[in-house]
Amino acid sequence: MATRKPATYHCAATRWSLDDLVAALEQHRPWGMSRSSIWRILEEADLKPHRSVYWLNSHDPDFEPKAHAICALYLNALRFFEHDRLVICTDEKTGMQILQRKYPTQPMAPGKPEKREHEYIRHGVRALIASFVVATGQVVWNLGQTRTSADFAAHLAHVVHQLQRCSAMTGWWITSIPTGALMSAAWSPSGAGCRALPRRYVEGHSGARS
Repeated sequence: MATRKPATYHCAATRWSLDDLVAALEQHRPWGMSRSSIWRILEEADLKPHRSVYWLNSHDPDFEPKAHAICALYLNALRFFEHDRLVICTDEKTGMQILQRKYPTQPMAPGKPEKREHEYIRHGVRALIASFVVATGQVVWNLGQTRTSADFAAHLAHVVHQLQRCSAMTGWWITSIPTGALMSAAWSPSGAGCRALPRRYVEGHSGARS
């Protein structure tokens, strides 16, 4: 019962509570059960009907094997690093508001908490593009006012420059930009830098990458 929607049992609630489960059992079963008994059964079965999480459905028929391949890269990143191969993950955070408090924050005092001014000054928005070297934890980032194809290409070049000490390495570059889909490409920081990346990562009109 707890794994089905409450509406299945003519309950108006959107999620089960212990009280709703008690009432539903009394109405639809010849026997009842106490709240504590229901809680104990749910606890033992590791069921949490009061909780929910969001997920994004993929329409790609090959999503599962692609996802497994990407996850395998993360799981084997350290082993790859030992053999001079890098796994790099890239993503972006857009629309970050740059705010400044209008007046300085006042420090706490005996019997008084810290006071923070509620008024602020807007300084526009920024877009963060960051790359994470999975095996070492190193993060390389760019912060700017736009998120165009040129910005992304500049970030890739910045990453290659920062990883010059790894110029002898090859590996994989994983990014969810721009569509949220999992994508990867083989790369090498030596020579022409990003030449091994697909053209779709670094070309396109302003404001879009596909």
